[in-house]
Amino acid sequence: MSGPVAHLVLRLDAKRSGRGWIAKCPAHDDRKPSLSISEGNDGRVLLKCLAGCDTNDVLAALGMAWPDLFPTTYPRPSGNGATSSSKPASPLDWQQCVSAVKPRDLVMLGNERWYSRQFCAWLHDKKYVGLFHGDFAFPVQDDGNILAAHYRVKATRVGEKDDWFYFPTGIGARPFVIGDLTKAKQAHIGESQWDMLALADRTDLYLNENHAFIATRGAGNAALCNGLIPKGVSILAWPQNDEAGMRWLDDLSTKVPVQGARAIVPEQFKDVNEWTKAGATAEDIYTAIF
Repeated sequence: MSGPVAHLVLRLDAKRSGRGWIAKCPAHDDRKPSLSISEGNDGRVLLKCLAGCDTNDVLAALGMAWPDLFPTTYPRPSGNGATSSSKPASPLDWQQCVSAVKPRDLVMLGNERWYSRQFCAWLHDKKYVGLFHGDFAFPVQDDGNILAAHYRVKATRVGEKDDWFYFPTGIGARPFVIGDLTKAKQAHIGESQWDMLALADRTDLYLNENHAFIATRGAGNAALCNGLIPKGVSILAWPQNDEAGMRWLDDLSTKVPVQGARAIVPEQFKDVNEWTKAGATAEDIYTAIF
């Protein structure tokens, strides 16, 4: 999702409708949401009031102009047909994302991912989980600063995979760190945040400051951990049981010069997340570790 689309969806509290969104139109007394929002192939915002409002009136009500509907990397049209210089994407308010999470959302997260209620509450209390226009999101950190939200948009069709996006766009992937690496003695590293969250919850190691967890947010991002691990902290890698997972493990071992070891997930399971959903106990996981 492009930055302009994400910004408008968040601002209007738009809801999913098919492959786009629907919101109340600000140009008229809209009791039933009638403003359709979708994304063009080039990332531009496509607006249409199904009740008949002119798009110029919608933009005026929002205090926006036509150039605001285009991503910053796109030549932005001005009022006279020329192009204008781009402006930075709207900054993320992560606290707003955290505050949007309600108890029912934590119950939903726990039921979907098979996490304990205590763990979900802990994630929220530590500001590790938020909602971005209704979708679960996790912070993108850099030196303690939150630069963006990494959020999931659930697939709308059976058999399709969920999509993941960053807002603002252009930030780029960074590892998701759970815990305090400056206090940890061991860092558990995996490809997926779902794997690391499942591991932390099932073992209760998230309650032990000697342990931290790192998700690289993809099999191609292992090298991003280089320079992240403090001296004296050992690493324990949790690769997924597929070809991409083996490449991830190779990148981690060759590009991150830190003492470490590999945990073994039973081969009948794709990853830690699938293993815990199948009923893996803390004792089972400790066996894989030791």
